[in-house]
Amino acid sequence: MAQAFKAGDNVQLKSGSPRMTLTSVDDRGYVRTTWFAGAEKEHGHFHLDALISAPAEPAVIAATDR
Repeated sequence: MAQAFKAGDNVQLKSGSPRMTLTSVDDRGYVRTTWFAGAEKEHGHFHLDALISAPAEPAVIAATDR
């Protein structure tokens, strides 16, 4: 069974992909996602069964925070 995701979640394809932000989920189990490839904004349409939660990114510490 597919994991429950909601808009705003960070996901990846099970087969590997960049981190994507889930922007919508329809009633048939398909989602729309957005991510950046360099400066280009990309979009995708995938089934929930193809996705996993993206691992958390490490926190970025600014030089002034040290």
